[in-house]
Amino acid sequence: MTFQTKSGIFVREEPRVGLLTFSPFSGLFYACAEKDKNQALQWLDCEISSPPSKIYEKALGAGWSIDYTDAEYPKPHLLPPSADDWKTTTIISQRPFLINWLITGNCPLHCRYCYAQDLMHGNYSEPSTDTIKNTAKSILKYQPLVVVLTGGDPLVSPYFEEAIKLFHKKVGIIVDTSAFTLTQDHIRIFKEYGVFVRISLDSEIPRINNYLRPTLSKFKKLKKGHNDSTICAVEAILACLDNNIRVGVQSVVTKKNRSDFGGFGDKLHKLGVSGWRILMIASSKCNADTYLELRGTEKGQKRFYSHILRQINAKYMRNWHGKMAVQVADNQIPNAIILVAPDGTFLTESHFFTSTVGKIEIDPQSPKEPNLENIHNSVNMHAHIERYLNLGN
Repeated sequence: MTFQTKSGIFVREEPRVGLLTFSPFSGLFYACAEKDKNQALQWLDCEISSPPSKIYEKALGAGWSIDYTDAEYPKPHLLPPSADDWKTTTIISQRPFLINWLITGNCPLHCRYCYAQDLMHGNYSEPSTDTIKNTAKSILKYQPLVVVLTGGDPLVSPYFEEAIKLFHKKVGIIVDTSAFTLTQDHIRIFKEYGVFVRISLDSEIPRINNYLRPTLSKFKKLKKGHNDSTICAVEAILACLDNNIRVGVQSVVTKKNRSDFGGFGDKLHKLGVSGWRILMIASSKCNADTYLELRGTEKGQKRFYSHILRQINAKYMRNWHGKMAVQVADNQIPNAIILVAPDGTFLTESHFFTSTVGKIEIDPQSPKEPNLENIHNSVNMHAHIERYLNLGN
């Protein structure tokens, strides 16, 4: 089962793998080798003072055992990275590793590439209080290591704090948000419940970011003085950092913003962002032509993805190593994620270039509480865990 250790790190033992971990201090996931599992668990639970090796402390100790300035974030997220265990083990999670819960289909932005368009704007009914409670109960049944509260934008949900309370200390919590509607009350919630915050920002250049992530007109009146998504995201990053809330940034690579991704990363690093998650455009049934325009052909997509990956890796090793973690999810393998719609339906997602584009119901016979066997039949569980452990880079 998943539980929070005395250090604050969430752990789950995984058969034939070892120990899976999530740190709310860095927002990162690691797998600890089977041979080190017991000592790592005792260390994380503050029963002993020494981890299995120094790399454990540098990767998992940041924020509670060591200062963030002494941290190092190896890629891939396997501890220790050179263990023979990883050469012979196909890492497959028996239960969902991470579940993305769209607690609302409402959002202040209308991103041109939004992967969740077919789950928003009335395509699935908005939850009631009972739906929130029942959906949280269903999610916890699968003992995920982490739940990501997303949407839409979870900050506009009237049930935002209620959803967090239902998971507090039971699983790790990440909040994905544009932060357009961020308030001091949200800051309080982040601090009180120890959530890790990921703010969406695709470029530091307002002209580019605002094109990719335009604001819906009905939300513009909420902001006085300015209402563009770029300024709101940067102000939110600074507000979190000023309140000692660790924050990551999530960016989607498109043909519009790919030219200077390394320079963008330098700026995030200097701001004090602790982690940068880079994604390629995912599929949706909506606006397919716009997606293709931003993403290009499959061949072209792979070419510029490889170029960006080389650029980012070079920057990471030269400038950011140990200060800003970098994760890349290329969305090349279909059906690798688990989504929960606002009404509680469990879904996975196809590949952008496959014939089936969009979301796939995991268990039509039991959509809101799928059988674990049907999850394994519908979701590529190796790819599911690979994207979070950074194994593809």
